[in-house]
Amino acid sequence: MNTKHTGKRWGVSSENPKIIMELTAFGAETNTIIGSSSGHPNSGFFPSEEEAIENAFLFAAAPELLEALQAILPWAQESDHGGLDIGADLTKARAAIAKASGASHVHDQ
Repeated sequence: MNTKHTGKRWGVSSENPKIIMELTAFGAETNTIIGSSSGHPNSGFFPSEEEAIENAFLFAAAPELLEALQAILPWAQESDHGGLDIGADLTKARAAIAKASGASHVHDQ
């Protein structure tokens, strides 16, 4: 599957708000900011500080999670899994890949 995201590893800064940025091949931060996540205590609209930090780490892991899921999906579709029914799990995996690649979004022209 050909995705259009940066294609590089992402990391999370140590300061607040948490900045999600591209990493070099050696794990060093670049100047390319992907997004940020900040929390606000006692807010009905924003996550807590703890949730914001966890969201940032999940966000930063997204490209690697997508790559891993794409790598195992062909095997998972062809294996018999010892008789286990993983049909619902395969459906979730395909939906997650479609969501990450933008295929699940309807674009108005």
